Amino acid sequence: MTGPEYVIEGTYGLAHAVGKSIQIDWSSVKLDCFDRLVLKTYNTAIPAQSAVFCALELRKAHPIDPAKIASIEAEVFQIAYDFTGGGRFGPKKNVHTKEDADHSLPYLIAVALLDGDVQTAQLESSRIAKRDVQDLLQKVTVRPNDGFTGRYPAELSSRVAVRLTSGESFTHEISDFAGDPTRPFNWNDIDAKFDKLAAGHATETSGQKIKNAVRSLEDMQISDLMTILSELHE
Repeated sequence: MTGPEYVIEGTYGLAHAVGKSIQIDWSSVKLDCFDRLVLKTYNTAIPAQSAVFCALELRKAHPIDPAKIASIEAEVFQIAYDFTGGGRFGPKKNVHTKEDADHSLPYLIAVALLDGDVQTAQLESSRIAKRDVQDLLQKVTVRPNDGFTGRYPAELSSRVAVRLTSGESFTHEISDFAGDPTRPFNWNDIDAKFDKLAAGHATETSGQKIKNAVRSLEDMQISDLMTILSELHE
């Protein structure tokens, strides 16, 4: 792959974003990197996946009335804080568009606690604008945790604590999530995500054809998959 160097090396390029020079010995690069990929369970940036999952697990363990939440504290690894928590890329509480929302941990944690999921519906403009999530995201504080940062990327840890107006508090901590390299998607996970995203866009029959084709990509022509996809527009 070739392209302009500034995308990698220039101001706000990849090297600037990660805070270090990028030097790659291509002669030693292997395809085993695919075993270390993170897949998205939720409709948000990769660095935010862990904290969103943590918030949802806390919600399952402790059903909470959002109206009674006094504050929410999230601890994440440094990269998650920088990209989505208000670190080196600036404050994340002025959220009005999808592009704001999917890179804002305050918004994502708030909407996860309210809705019980973070998918395309949670990034619609009409959902982002609602008073419940706009009020709740202002109660979210995100900070980096040195211990989590030290274990990254072997672990993608997060901790979320919710304090109620009564003084009662609940905390949950995780070190991985579905889609993490240590917990890769199985076919049931992939099917479930596809069904969520394809709802309203494909019939059950056409959706199953697509899933069957994807499972058989090693043994079929891509043109056959394109034929199946083209039938969605007929």
